[in-house]
Amino acid sequence: MSALESPVRVLHVIDTSRIGGPGKTVLNSARFIDPRRFQIHVASFVPADAPRNEFAAAALAAGVPYFPLVEARRFEAGHVARLREYVDAQRIEIAHGHGYRSDVMCWIATRGRPVAMVTTHHGWIRNTPKQAAFATGARLLSGLFDGVEAVSAKLFEEVPLLARRRGRAEIVHNAIVLEDYPVRGVRAAERTALGVAADEFLLGVVGRLSVEKGALEMLDAMAALRAGPVRVQLRFVGEGPLQAELQTKISALGLAQRVAIVPHRPDVRPIYEALDALVCPSRTEGLSNVIMEAMAYAKPVLATRVGGNPELVDAPHTGLLVPPQEPSAMAEAISMLVSSADRGSAMGAAGRQRVEATFSFHT
Repeated sequence: MSALESPVRVLHVIDTSRIGGPGKTVLNSARFIDPRRFQIHVASFVPADAPRNEFAAAALAAGVPYFPLVEARRFEAGHVARLREYVDAQRIEIAHGHGYRSDVMCWIATRGRPVAMVTTHHGWIRNTPKQAAFATGARLLSGLFDGVEAVSAKLFEEVPLLARRRGRAEIVHNAIVLEDYPVRGVRAAERTALGVAADEFLLGVVGRLSVEKGALEMLDAMAALRAGPVRVQLRFVGEGPLQAELQTKISALGLAQRVAIVPHRPDVRPIYEALDALVCPSRTEGLSNVIMEAMAYAKPVLATRVGGNPELVDAPHTGLLVPPQEPSAMAEAISMLVSSADRGSAMGAAGRQRVEATFSFHT
């Protein structure tokens, strides 16, 4: 690029309030992309009474040009108009949507402008007919876009054939920044805070408490575990619509002494240090940042064989894979991890090597 050329201006529009996987990827991309080539802008939705929610605060702290869209929890023509004004004022050249609503709004806002429209498919939630309809509509609409990124090979199969035939689609895996996950020596203190004894085996499920994340099946797996020489503890870390139902089921299954829900934390890194293994019992996944983060801490991973999980977990070297919605298979895999500390340590070490080699922003 010559000295007279200016960087390409990219606007990411993301429908999130938390620092989840997609949000981390967007902000980390802004950290590592060459500013001489691209200038990254970010827009997200914020409530009127809390204009600096978790994601917005992180974007501002990172020094990324940030544009808030006041939340209405519905599609608003005013949002489209404000996006169009921002695109024009900042001379945006690429609009990059993340999520159903963001995709539709960006698509409408950029029509008639010299702006390329791109989206990333992070994964589809189809728990209800409404969600399924949104997923289908957004997926089909993406076939008209200038570029479609899928975070896993499994999701790439769902990219509209039109986009694939025109060479407008590709697989772009998520990645993490390894130096953001240092071991700080807090394992013992964090386990004490979580109510876990030194001789107990601690499993963690980190993420949104919703049906597609497989939390209900995880409880069935815990109930199926036989008593052994090592007591198994489970901590769900997160919040979501399933929380009350989970709490009720924990009590109904008599698991209150072994299972607890830890409220959402902006920083879950101490949790990873405390764990003996991470479990991802999801019914569907894109490419899980949580799995990559656990691997960065050299933790063995037990995951369901869905979405991008098999691309992350090289079973049986870095962890174990089981069919989704099969609590008995999950319980058997947990028993295997509990019975062999050496095997779990070897899996964790191999996982750390795998994320360094394949899923780091530096590779």
